[in-house]
Amino acid sequence: MIDYIFYRISNYYISKKEASFGYSVAFVCFVYISFLFFVINLINLYFEGIFSKESLVFNAYQLKWMYGITCILIVGFNLVRYGSKKRRTQIFDQYKDSRKNRFIKTWQIFVFPIIVFAFSIALMKMLK
Repeated sequence: MIDYIFYRISNYYISKKEASFGYSVAFVCFVYISFLFFVINLINLYFEGIFSKESLVFNAYQLKWMYGITCILIVGFNLVRYGSKKRRTQIFDQYKDSRKNRFIKTWQIFVFPIIVFAFSIALMKMLK
């Protein structure tokens, strides 16, 4: 599914004649981070505040570093994964004639991680 998102975002930016690789990798990273944020909040909700300030052994500074390192790893993973021209060509060939192209609109792909991120924030507010 992430490869399909990369394909659709790349196609969108290619049609706009912009830097499709950079924007596509950045968007895929945002998708990963929004899902990670959602999963962490679900775990937090399930365990009734396991990641709250009171129960964490880490201070805020260490927590920011952990989030930062995780984000850097996600960016590095995506740069390596999609950095190869051969891999991008393979993804484009795989999804060029996909049935998903007719049913899933580009705006839906752009809005999806924003909705997931907003829902995660709503879950956080439910805990407080």
